[in-house]
Amino acid sequence: TNEPLPLDASRMKLSDPTESLIQPGVEYPRAMTFHPVLNKPLWVHLPSGESAFRLSVFASDQYPDVRIYGGYVFVANGAFTPSPDGVRRLAFDRTSKYAYYAKIQVQWFSDEKSTQDQYLGYVSDFMTELLPEFMRCLPDWPSVESTDMPTTAASVTE
Repeated sequence: TNEPLPLDASRMKLSDPTESLIQPGVEYPRAMTFHPVLNKPLWVHLPSGESAFRLSVFASDQYPDVRIYGGYVFVANGAFTPSPDGVRRLAFDRTSKYAYYAKIQVQWFSDEKSTQDQYLGYVSDFMTELLPEFMRCLPDWPSVESTDMPTTAASVTE
């Protein structure tokens, strides 16, 4: 199932979003992180759209007291998508000069008393911390949209 994955914006230092030059109405939120070597503030663009998480729960008759929660979300061409079909739609357009996609997958092994809501809470906390660092490593999509040369997020500063 696809589950909404709210990110805690109060725990991120956010700035005014950047509007897409190609897609009217699409905005890319911006969050602050730090350069990994220089430790200087660095603004990165976060994916556009709602973050929905594809969730599966696994149980086994052999180990009835264990639950395995697994979920993932893709980031493709600067947007969230919970499905491989969404990746194909976003990143495999033959008319686009550049494209990328990446997958974030989180698993949790727990006991039978654990709940899906607990798992999603842990993932939400983790993703709130991870996402700016993750996006620092990916192409800065608003820059790619506005130029002919791909730019890494680490080169977009203020």
